[in-house]
Amino acid sequence: MKRYFLLVLIIGTLASCSSQNNSSNPSSPSSNPTVTPMPTSTLTATPTISISSAVTIGGTGSGTGNGQFNRPYGITTDSSGNIYVADSANARIQKFNSSGVYQTQWGYSAGSTVLYPYGIASSGTTVYVSDDATGVIYYFTNTGTFLNKWGSWGTGSGQFERVWDLSVDSSGNVYVADYDNNRIQKFTGTGSPVTTWGSFGTGNTNFQYPWGIAIFSSYCYVTDIGNGRVLKFDLNGNYQSQWATTGGYGISCDPSGNVVLTNVSSNDLLFYDPSGNYKGSYGATGSLPGQFNYPVAINVDSSGNYLVADTNNNRFQKLTP
Repeated sequence: MKRYFLLVLIIGTLASCSSQNNSSNPSSPSSNPTVTPMPTSTLTATPTISISSAVTIGGTGSGTGNGQFNRPYGITTDSSGNIYVADSANARIQKFNSSGVYQTQWGYSAGSTVLYPYGIASSGTTVYVSDDATGVIYYFTNTGTFLNKWGSWGTGSGQFERVWDLSVDSSGNVYVADYDNNRIQKFTGTGSPVTTWGSFGTGNTNFQYPWGIAIFSSYCYVTDIGNGRVLKFDLNGNYQSQWATTGGYGISCDPSGNVVLTNVSSNDLLFYDPSGNYKGSYGATGSLPGQFNYPVAINVDSSGNYLVADTNNNRFQKLTP
């Protein structure tokens, strides 16, 4: 009944705005990205991570136009630096180039089927999207053409009970943080089950609500938010190590394998080396460039820039070290 009510509520909301601007013309973005220098002296955390500039896209309140957002929850990049944002409450994916200029969009509000996109990941020219309203993983071309889907609500193999995040390894396998089932599911790029690990608990292979997931090289990192920690596994689910953290939700790795988390408790980013040794933090609560309000997702691009879904500020930020 709860899922039915959520589905009706989402469809009703989307129907009311379906006549809004859904153009995918890349030549007419609603606003240009703002680039702001970020001197190290403005940072408040100790130790601090140096950020030289911040590009902010959106953030003038929620909206339905190109380059506007309503609670963006997921973000990813491809090998060309293009940025894909799960504009969740607008039921669409928006694509931007590496400079933050709007390119195109797709989703329920743009004539496709995704009702509430949440997690998002890319592999080559394929973009994977989790739909929190239906328990389905969709995959598209990087221009939004639907390819296929898998999944449904449930506890069986290939079923999900809320999907907050997903990630893809270098072989194209897809890893899904199956939140309410307290497990990680691994699939081929077309949705065939490979392996599953995890159950509810506090042990080395247990979770209490896995939220974020990131793949780097031969390792899988998971934010286990109920247990206040990051768990590190190999790509078959064999436990490697863990470290404690508070408020860590979104997770990604830079090109050197360092780990960065979004901290929704203190609205900043937390930085660790690949073994979990703390390196520093960046950010504070607010709406200025380099500040955050409930940042739930992060992706580090191939150049080492940090892309942050700044959810309650209805924007994303691109931070350049």
